[in-house]
Amino acid sequence: MIATETAVMAIVLLLGTAAEPATISTTPLGVTQSVGQQKDPSPDPEVEESTGRLPKGEEASPGEHLGANLAGSDTAGYTMHDFLEYSVKDIDAFWSNVWEAAGYTQPEVEYYFPTPGEVTDTSCGPSDDETAAYCPADDLITFSQAMAVKIWEGAAKTNTDANSTYPAGDFSVAYAIAHEYAHSLQDDLGIIQATSGQTRRFPIYKTELHADCWAGIWANSTFHKGTLEPGDIEEAVRTTMDLGSYDSSDDQFHGTPAQRRDAFLTGWNSGVASQCDRYLLVDH
Repeated sequence: MIATETAVMAIVLLLGTAAEPATISTTPLGVTQSVGQQKDPSPDPEVEESTGRLPKGEEASPGEHLGANLAGSDTAGYTMHDFLEYSVKDIDAFWSNVWEAAGYTQPEVEYYFPTPGEVTDTSCGPSDDETAAYCPADDLITFSQAMAVKIWEGAAKTNTDANSTYPAGDFSVAYAIAHEYAHSLQDDLGIIQATSGQTRRFPIYKTELHADCWAGIWANSTFHKGTLEPGDIEEAVRTTMDLGSYDSSDDQFHGTPAQRRDAFLTGWNSGVASQCDRYLLVDH
């Protein structure tokens, strides 16, 4: 894991519209097996209130799909909360195994999924319907269900680029949850700090791109478990590009659309967490 920041090289940040790659591999590089079965029709995203602490060791069964109704073929009662909770537990199970194999204490993080219009107070400020964030001071992922619906529908966008040719969907939301969970892992490792008065070890855009890459690492794991569905990676790529921006002088700059896309695909193609170190160590 990263211990210190080293300036390896400087790359001039090229501003402009992010071009999509001609093709996106639907399997990680070097893998030839087929991807899952055909995507099940996703239920309309609904909402319900929930809070909780992640249990350890829960994950999708082989062949069980993130976009499928967890109770079976009947989609009645399937909510956005169900999808968010299922996704975050799957992500937690994957990283718990990685942490255990590396000799680290298994990660823990709290989560809360506010209902539309609900305001939740955190040490990082109150939430609203646009909130999808990790608060280090509380070790808490707050992900508004209204925001999850926007991401699912491709309505969340932080730039004026033309919409990607790829659709958004359920895996767009799963990617966003995986990104926020990655921030909790960064906090565990001291990459980001829990106290607001501390000096940041890394610029925000570096930790954001690193989190995108680690979200791709988790996506790679869903392929190997057989839970990835056709179109899922394209959905995540669409969302990385929707949530990129171009004003590098902004304190909250997270990376350009192309940078965010490429960071996610680095994780997706490698499946190796250390391959994401470059996003902390190299200036982009």
